[in-house]
Amino acid sequence: MIENGEVKQHILDNNQALFDVPKLAAKIKQLEVLNNAMTQQLADLKQCYDLGWFLSEEDRR
Repeated sequence: MIENGEVKQHILDNNQALFDVPKLAAKIKQLEVLNNAMTQQLADLKQCYDLGWFLSEEDRR
């Protein structure tokens, strides 16, 4: 017969496996770093576009 404590422990073990907070926190941090880098690259590209660096010599005139 399964004791109530065993059921609770099984549920806790499953929850820990599904929701490993430190791993999720690390993944979120990785995504934040990636997002910040991509946002900076987009800002750099926009600045280049605004300065006309993507235009040909003829179009700049």
